Amino acid sequence: SNSSSASISQNYILNSKFGVGVNNANSTVSVLQNKIETSGTNSVNVSSATTGGVLISENSLSDALGNSVVISGTNHTVSKNLINGTTGNAIAITSGTGNLISKNSIFTNSLLGIDLANNGVTVNDNNDADTGANNLQNFPILGASSVSGTSLNIKGCAPSSSSLEVFIADQTSTTCPAGNRNASGDGSMMCYGEGKTYLGSATTPASGSCTFVQDTDGNSITGLVNFSIS
Repeated sequence: SNSSSASISQNYILNSKFGVGVNNANSTVSVLQNKIETSGTNSVNVSSATTGGVLISENSLSDALGNSVVISGTNHTVSKNLINGTTGNAIAITSGTGNLISKNSIFTNSLLGIDLANNGVTVNDNNDADTGANNLQNFPILGASSVSGTSLNIKGCAPSSSSLEVFIADQTSTTCPAGNRNASGDGSMMCYGEGKTYLGSATTPASGSCTFVQDTDGNSITGLVNFSIS
């Protein structure tokens, strides 16, 4: 799409060289409720020249031969999609900031569920001071979980004042020794798995420190705060 505004919805795209590409749009573009299977490169690709804000939502995207959703640019939204079976990452943010990724069902992809900078796992840095795709935002680290009756209790560390989404993970992945970021198989970037079933969200505290986790994989906990969700 090269138009100023467009809606691409309710299409079935199968075995195409490309899925949906959004280029040079300067107004809102919506990619909604499409089913895209076995695209030759990406299911949905948004170029850096697109400035209007693209909404990619409620699509079923499967078996892409590469990354499924690729975002280059600022203030786009990827939400409530089902993304599975790709040979690359489910979602790759290659540049830009302010891109919202929320409530997607991501599973059985060969690489990461979400890859900022499209270069594999970027470990957390001190105080999240680095820059890049979505400012290379530090990710939460799970410390412990337990079930009491019908209640799930989760503790860990995450960036302060952030919206934290909780998922049931893709359980096709197997065990993960510390430092094993390139194992093969479904969900292959193990320890950095994929969220399959959305459960809910919470906001992390505005201040504090991280004492719930001990990381042996090179991730800094400096600047993270404890969270506890029930």
